[in-house]
Amino acid sequence: MLRTPKPRNARSKRAMEARAPRDYEAAKKAIFVTGPHSSRLVSLAFKDLAALKKPDNIQFNKKNDCLPFESSGTESLEFWSGKNDASLFIVGNHQKKRKDNLIWARCFDGKVLDLLEMGVLQGKAIAEFKHLKSLLIDFYRGEEAPPASGPGAVPGAAGNSIALRNGLQHIICVTEGPELELGGADAPHSDPDLAKLYAAGAAQVKGSNSPADIDTSASGRVVYFRVYAPRPAVKTQSGATPKIELHEVGPSFDFVLRRRRPADATRLTNALKRPRTAAMSNKQGTTKRKNILTDDMGDMLGRVHMERQDLGKLQTRKMKGLKRGRGEDDEEDDDEVGDEDESEDVVGSGEEGFDEDDMRAVVDGEDEDEE
Repeated sequence: MLRTPKPRNARSKRAMEARAPRDYEAAKKAIFVTGPHSSRLVSLAFKDLAALKKPDNIQFNKKNDCLPFESSGTESLEFWSGKNDASLFIVGNHQKKRKDNLIWARCFDGKVLDLLEMGVLQGKAIAEFKHLKSLLIDFYRGEEAPPASGPGAVPGAAGNSIALRNGLQHIICVTEGPELELGGADAPHSDPDLAKLYAAGAAQVKGSNSPADIDTSASGRVVYFRVYAPRPAVKTQSGATPKIELHEVGPSFDFVLRRRRPADATRLTNALKRPRTAAMSNKQGTTKRKNILTDDMGDMLGRVHMERQDLGKLQTRKMKGLKRGRGEDDEEDDDEVGDEDESEDVVGSGEEGFDEDDMRAVVDGEDEDEE
């Protein structure tokens, strides 16, 4: 286990959270390491394999004396893995004993999981294939047509303003070839079988770097590495199923298997484990639990089915502050009686309610007051 340091500031905390394990991991990074001696085929393989891995690749410019099958080389890979947050390695070197050699390595939990050594028999670069210019210029991002309007517009290109943003789909094909009759290190085993190579991964091994853990049962077998791109063969009528053909777009390599150090069974089992997500928790056995969904954020949502309700019979809560007191009814009655008396006085003060005798009585009363 790698030691997890405590973050000192917010920036380092964000960097550690970006490297933390998650339910759906991002693309794995691959580091291309050049040994002390190289060759034309190794350089060609590094260039084209790195182009296929972009942008998730890191290529070291300086040469490194790294031997992954030895303990010192394993420590170097583990150091680079933790430093660059990468779990895939390709180490290329060229020796008299093993010419045009490529070593593929995988790491898990900061430690080297397994190693596979292959030799490059022959290779063909991407530029050597004759195909569409768009594939040569932009294999991943696809061809971008000029816009119909705005800056950079091309007159008469209104009908060709479609951009292939998702890129062109490619198919990587790896097949097994016949036995290779070579001498020396590439000589085939007496009973080579590719099935033994896969079965070796489940074998119980000690997990050390001793030569006894190195598997050479599949030595001498040839592996063909090809890359194809689908392309419609002929134009068909609308609604008809188009005919698709595969065209080789490169790179093309012929590898020969040499040595392999399989992974420990326990560590391989831990590496293949998948975390239990919220969507998996919603499933009960082989069937899916009803009325339970999981949104894009991983939150669980439930759906409740209820009968149709009559809101007129709905029992609401009675608030004490809205209830009427005992004296409030009497006060409201008194207020209503007072309002009626005032309205009668206003009605009696009109011109129609006074006679001439009443007017004389009022005038006589005012004169008496003056005396």
